[in-house]
Amino acid sequence: MSNTPVQETEGPVYVAYSMEDMLKSPRDLYKSVKEVAKFVNSAEGKSMSARFKKFGTPREAMDFLAYGDAPTTPKTVPPVAPTEPNSPFSGVNRIQMNEFKKYVEKGDMENFLRLVDSNPRFLVNTGGDVASIVMEGFRYNALHIAAKAGQTEIIAKILELIQNIDFLIRLYGTGADDVTLRKINILDSYLNTPDKGNSDTPLHFASKFGKIGVVRVLTENSATDRTLLNKSGKSALDCAGERYTGEDKDMVQRDIHLAIEGFYVFLHRNPTTGSTQLTVSQKPPATYSTSPTTATVTVSAQAGPFFTEREARDFAKSWQTAGKELKRTDFDKGWERVGRVLAEQSEAMWRETWHFLGSMELLDLGSEQGLGVLEAFLREKRRGNLRNSEISEISTKKSIFRRGIHARKLDFGILDGEKSAEISENLTPDGSDSADDEDDDDIFYDTFSEIPAAAEKSINDPDDTLGSLTDRFAAISIFSPLPPPPPPQWSNSPNFDYSEGEDSFATPPTTPPPTFVADDEPCKIDNDLFEVLAQISSELISKFPLTQDYVQKLGKLTAHDRSTWRPIDSPARCDSRRKI
Repeated sequence: MSNTPVQETEGPVYVAYSMEDMLKSPRDLYKSVKEVAKFVNSAEGKSMSARFKKFGTPREAMDFLAYGDAPTTPKTVPPVAPTEPNSPFSGVNRIQMNEFKKYVEKGDMENFLRLVDSNPRFLVNTGGDVASIVMEGFRYNALHIAAKAGQTEIIAKILELIQNIDFLIRLYGTGADDVTLRKINILDSYLNTPDKGNSDTPLHFASKFGKIGVVRVLTENSATDRTLLNKSGKSALDCAGERYTGEDKDMVQRDIHLAIEGFYVFLHRNPTTGSTQLTVSQKPPATYSTSPTTATVTVSAQAGPFFTEREARDFAKSWQTAGKELKRTDFDKGWERVGRVLAEQSEAMWRETWHFLGSMELLDLGSEQGLGVLEAFLREKRRGNLRNSEISEISTKKSIFRRGIHARKLDFGILDGEKSAEISENLTPDGSDSADDEDDDDIFYDTFSEIPAAAEKSINDPDDTLGSLTDRFAAISIFSPLPPPPPPQWSNSPNFDYSEGEDSFATPPTTPPPTFVADDEPCKIDNDLFEVLAQISSELISKFPLTQDYVQKLGKLTAHDRSTWRPIDSPARCDSRRKI
């Protein structure tokens, strides 16, 4: 790259420098990580053990190349405020990074998240807004390692975190405007920085080792450069299956080809107007948004990949013309329902968004990854229902306590002394009546004892006068001190048989009410979701107990009953819930 003059107001900039001799360093300025990394990994860069560094302005970069780290301003001049923020987190040492590498390789999500939460710098080098180097020598970042090991979920989580504004604000200690600019460099560094060995990117590794799941995740990101070449002059597609030894190598190479060079059909929706549009592309639109609250036009569904652009356009044409009545009557999911059927007929992969999950992520609910997301949602939903149930139970107990926890049976011994003595003899030591009494419902309780002063007086100074008797009758309470209700018995067994015989009846075990996706009442979303889940094989869905339980319970209802469930934002449904 030629050293073209750069205006002082432009920045940030990058420089490549020699660690052995600063005088050998080139005097070129680079505007992106990709450009400077290309030189560092070139033959010339490797010959001088080149590294790169980021600066806020071209002046700072040129001063560094001229003087190194030596100060260039007199001591009498006040120090200039640093252009880079000071992260509140300390750097990560080699021992800690080796532990992190182990969790990435094994796909240990729990410990991976534990380390990242304790220090986000496991993922990001804040000095250059680039991916942290996990393995020195070949200079692998976390995506290189996870791609080689085929850890799809780890890769998806890394890409999610480094694009999360809140995560970056916590890392840098700055604001949203600042980290939004840094996010672009960080993402590019992760996806497109070649390693120091063969100049392979994470996509090269995934393709080379036949990790088709990783290839799909990486190619779904519009920032991934699929055309980069390694030292052998090969692209990721050229490397497909080179190190894969499975018997299905031809199928794996075909799937990799589809993921990298295939064409997709995307359904775009405007959440405000409901208008839709179909497009054909080899990768997701650059305007793709993961936030359902900030998105304007969102990608609601995706079909493909298809081998050729013509196949993709034929599919889009069929999708445009088929099912017009269903699209018109089903405002929320009409287009998706039509596309789902066409994708099944064409044997094309299908993914769509489900807004109740709180994300705009495209999911294939027919895969373990998609069902895992739904299972996690249902688990949190059930925990919330259980907490609400416990709060209700506590409120009930408090009500019982207020009205009768101190109540005791009235002793009418002053009226029927002999009968009272007989009753006392039939009482067990804990005060309960051991005899069968068909008139238990008629037992009255004395709330007079709830007034401490009056109760103490009645014990210490018994008064059997007619006036006292009148006061005691006035204190009679019809409320009995009922025992607290037993805790709900949750049945989490996925194999529980809910069927009932015609000739016999058995009371099923106490189970919690079905966990609906919106609230404690079913809505149209439940029916839409059930239609998809009902098509999944029982063998696959049995791996997710809560999802299986959800399908079984909704399956007990008829299709007509489910079709009457109103949309979640239906005025009639909202009015009904307000009345409740």
